[in-house]
Amino acid sequence: MRTAVVVGAAMSGLAAAGALSRTGWRVVVLERAERVAAPRAAVVLRPNGQRDPDRLRGDDRGGRPDRRPAAET
Repeated sequence: MRTAVVVGAAMSGLAAAGALSRTGWRVVVLERAERVAAPRAAVVLRPNGQRDPDRLRGDDRGGRPDRRPAAET
């Protein structure tokens, strides 16, 4: 199994670790802080900027923000 070391558990580090993990990598995340806390900032994404987070989550919507899954019944 391939191993990746991600330095930093900020937003981009955790996104990279998650993406690598979903594709079969063993991932080690290194962070110097004792705890990982939510940042004190807001992230605003325009519709075009929503495509990549959808792909990182593994959504099967093809990254199109205008296509939502059908409601579960």
